[in-house]
Amino acid sequence: MDKSRHGELRCRGMNPPRQGPRNGVGLLVVRPAALVIGVAVVLRLLAVLDYSGGDFACCPILDQLEYVQTARRLAAGEAVETVWRAPLYAHFVAAVFRWGGGQQIVLRVTQALLSAATALLVYAIARTLLGAIAGLAAGLIFAVYWSSIVYCTQIVPATLFSFLATTAMYFLCRYSCTVSRAAAGFLAGLATITRPTMIPSLGAWAVWCLAWPRAPRRPDLRGMLAFTVGAWLVIGPVAYTSFRRSGGLVPLSPLGGYNLFVGNNPESDGKTVWASERALRRAGISTALPPSEYQRRYLRLVWRYVREHPIRETVLLLRKGYYLVNGYRISSTFDMELMDRSVGWPLRILARLPFNGVIWPLGILGLAVAGFRRRRMAAVSLFILSYAATVIAFFVNERLRLPLVPGLIILALAGVRHLAVATRGERLRMGALLAVLLVLSNSRLLGVADPRDRVELDIRHAWAFYLAGRMEASREAAARVRRWVPAHPRLRQLERSLGQAE
Repeated sequence: MDKSRHGELRCRGMNPPRQGPRNGVGLLVVRPAALVIGVAVVLRLLAVLDYSGGDFACCPILDQLEYVQTARRLAAGEAVETVWRAPLYAHFVAAVFRWGGGQQIVLRVTQALLSAATALLVYAIARTLLGAIAGLAAGLIFAVYWSSIVYCTQIVPATLFSFLATTAMYFLCRYSCTVSRAAAGFLAGLATITRPTMIPSLGAWAVWCLAWPRAPRRPDLRGMLAFTVGAWLVIGPVAYTSFRRSGGLVPLSPLGGYNLFVGNNPESDGKTVWASERALRRAGISTALPPSEYQRRYLRLVWRYVREHPIRETVLLLRKGYYLVNGYRISSTFDMELMDRSVGWPLRILARLPFNGVIWPLGILGLAVAGFRRRRMAAVSLFILSYAATVIAFFVNERLRLPLVPGLIILALAGVRHLAVATRGERLRMGALLAVLLVLSNSRLLGVADPRDRVELDIRHAWAFYLAGRMEASREAAARVRRWVPAHPRLRQLERSLGQAE
């Protein structure tokens, strides 16, 4: 290969293909990748088939029901204003419905393939940063990670968002040319119009493009501009449309103010909407208001609470930080424990493994000891820190923290590798930190696993099962409600209806 072609392919980070036998290095790369994608696809398709034949598939509730209804209207050609939510996921679901004849299983298979592709991206990023063995380990860990499997069966943006954010991370970590920066910005922009909590990470990555250039001591202004322009090509039109429809400045979704209030008010527990119901009623803010005014009023209430109760707000933020790093999976749009018991035994084994209780401590350790030692690893670390900050600012549940898992797995393996080559004194310090993190992550303090948090989910499941004719599933969900809140008003009505159905 001549020198000019060699330099052209390098593209400031794009390595040219190695010379040598075709069956040598190539197979070492292809075989691990095939193993990762194979394991990920098989497990996710098994989960989709298992889920689609169960009770939960026919009875979506809360956000899932809203996305299904909105997407069906979009697929039918109706003019639907999606101003209340970031628009990409609803249009993604509508496109799959058009292509798949409106069948939800087609959507779930599509999301399963996206989740499997995310596992392949985790493999590729870890291989670039840490080597082939670490890459294979990272890809396989994500492939079997239960939360990543179960959420590809749910009609919520978590899987699509994780795929887009991880793809952007791959372009930042793998390549250094201006085109790759623009591609990363474009993908990060798509992630932002899927879930606006990506906005702080956009800023963090833009700073990384400027401050961590390939050439030392030379700020890469061109790379930062390429990233910013790529992101703005996606976000700009959506932000402009949102501004016109909302009657004021709204950063992609006016529900941001609502969610911020849910996570920061005198009644908030930092993890559920139900705890803030009284505060929401007292606020009395109606969705009949223009979206910009709706958001503005909630933001004013949050600012007043923070200003008047700074100590209480600080304690609440620390509590949410504990929830974030805890291994317990906090349910949001469905009862995860109830669904875990409904899956087949092969998948139920995965559901019982303590993935979060191991990966979160190791990931935090890796962030502390290796997160900023290398330029490209810093891109992963900045996403973890910036996105985790947005989760803590709002409220914590498994769905919101799932996009952190790819980066945490990579940092966890970086921490393990650093531990293996550390001196004896460093190992003792790192071991002590890891022990504290393991205890913290696997403890059940501050009501993190309070079963009463799932009562409102279970009563909604029970009614949805009843209306779909799934009487046995309805009785099981009702029994969980009866155990913790026997006087629940909707439970009594449901029990009368179930009694009449017998």
